[in-house]
Amino acid sequence: MNFPNFDWTTRITLTLALALAAGCAPAMDDNTSDVDGLATAAHTEENTKDVLIEESTKDGRTDENIKGDAHENDGTEEIVDEDGAEDGAEDHTAPPAQLEALESCDVEPGASSQDIAQCVARVAIRGGTVNLPAGEFILSETLALPSGVELAGSGPQTVLSLDAGVDAPVLAIGSFENQPNANEIVSSVSVHSLSIFGNREEQNMESMDDAAWVPVAGIVVRAAQDVSIRGVTISDTISSGVMVDAGSERVSIDSVEVYDSSFDGITVQDSSEVIISKSTLQDNGAAGISFDWGVEDSEVVDSVISANGYTWGGGENPGIYMAMTTNTTVSDSQISENDGNGVVLTNQGMANDPSKTCSSENAFAKNTINSNGQFAFSITHSACSDNRSVDNALRDNAWGPVFEPSCGQLEMVGGTCAGPGCEVTCAD
Repeated sequence: MNFPNFDWTTRITLTLALALAAGCAPAMDDNTSDVDGLATAAHTEENTKDVLIEESTKDGRTDENIKGDAHENDGTEEIVDEDGAEDGAEDHTAPPAQLEALESCDVEPGASSQDIAQCVARVAIRGGTVNLPAGEFILSETLALPSGVELAGSGPQTVLSLDAGVDAPVLAIGSFENQPNANEIVSSVSVHSLSIFGNREEQNMESMDDAAWVPVAGIVVRAAQDVSIRGVTISDTISSGVMVDAGSERVSIDSVEVYDSSFDGITVQDSSEVIISKSTLQDNGAAGISFDWGVEDSEVVDSVISANGYTWGGGENPGIYMAMTTNTTVSDSQISENDGNGVVLTNQGMANDPSKTCSSENAFAKNTINSNGQFAFSITHSACSDNRSVDNALRDNAWGPVFEPSCGQLEMVGGTCAGPGCEVTCAD
């Protein structure tokens, strides 16, 4: 996704390309397959005991960087020899079904991507927690999180850094297929208390070479349900900080900070019930938050969306971009100093029927929308309707409070207005 230097308004005509890149259009190749390690594991309850795990990894090294609480074998699991091979075989690779299940797996400082992935595979058998200590972990490949896995850092000092030239997401939750299988949904995944460094200057492209619909983001959530991302700081990604896509549902993004991403702070496409709360999206190249290509029943609350939109496509990008978005609320948030409009409500670019794709039935309450480079609200298509602004403070936006091509698209109730153009809230 190498985007040309176009004016912000061109994004409306580029959204179909973004949707293709995000897997919202028919598959380009029916033979695309899952990226390794994205399988969903079944979960059952078992008694546990403390053990020290010392098994061989794929490259034959003794794995001394993983330890934790193991599930006691009830006779249903295959037993592997101490060297990791079954029945004395020479192959030291242990498929997930042969790994000893752990409820909790502690990663040692300096562990490799493969070490962490081994921990993930063990807790994924029945569900459990991977514990990361403070320190930097250099990831040479995407860390995929299957169902039932909690990835727990020790605070901002736990840093997952993308190695140079990886050109893939740092964390992935869900499927990498262009058209994910609805029967293989990843669910109940949690990521919290850590930092992600995207190392954008050392990456080559904004999307994966063999899966163009997957951005090189900090966290990618695709076709997943009941996902929690909490207390995570993401910086310097070559694409979005967080991407939620492909029919994901019930995704909570709480107390997350994204800054210095080349694209959006958070991009949400083709998903529902995505809650962004107590988060800061600042100094990102495109929009602070983008809701696009079919988002509904979602919410932004008590968040700061500030100083975004100065670099992508030549600048003039908004704080919040909403296309083909319905029944979504933004409340108690500060939307300020963004290069373009505070909030854009528009139709899905290049869609055949704007009346079905324009952002409608959305609500904005008790927000401060101030000092943005254009309007506080910009409504770019007459098909957008039934949006409401209640008790918002619209102050000092360079071009005025509201731009809309026809009256009645944004009901203004209460609130305050100061600065140029406050006397005009509806075009003739």
